[in-house]
Amino acid sequence: MRHALLSKETILAKSTLLVKQQGLESINIRSVANVCDVSVGSIYNYFDCKSDLITATVENIWNDIFCRPNDPSVMSGIQNLVIWIYKRMAYGEETYPGFFTFHSVAFLNLERQSGKEKMHQSWQHVRQILCTALSADPKIRPDAFNDQFTETLFAEILFSLILSSFVQENYNPDPILKLIQKTVY
Repeated sequence: MRHALLSKETILAKSTLLVKQQGLESINIRSVANVCDVSVGSIYNYFDCKSDLITATVENIWNDIFCRPNDPSVMSGIQNLVIWIYKRMAYGEETYPGFFTFHSVAFLNLERQSGKEKMHQSWQHVRQILCTALSADPKIRPDAFNDQFTETLFAEILFSLILSSFVQENYNPDPILKLIQKTVY
């Protein structure tokens, strides 16, 4: 085995490539060491255990799938954002087949709280973006929200529907777009 220049970024890039090729279930210390062409101990210099490696790899994949949009029009309205999210979900499923399903199961089974916390942080980020888009959308009726039915509550409803789409592997945003049109426009 030759000694390759190694960094945490290199390990994550190689482990992400491994997920693209073989799925998330292929990630373990030995498989990543093999694709990095280093010893198993070298991986442990950067990650204390398999679950830390999986957590970092999943975070890297989420960042790839839901990277900040280059197009400012994405944030100009809630419908644009929902369409973008669904396009990115389809990209994620195409690029990382089975990732969403396996990711959910893997994180539920992780013995480390940090993995679950990372997942919840990712979800909270999506919720915040939904709230921001709702607040900035000029098409929202002035009377659409009140003390009982807030932008935050509607963002939670949209988020729940998005999560449901993940589980069902349904990347068609039309039902959510119709809900938005009937509820707040």
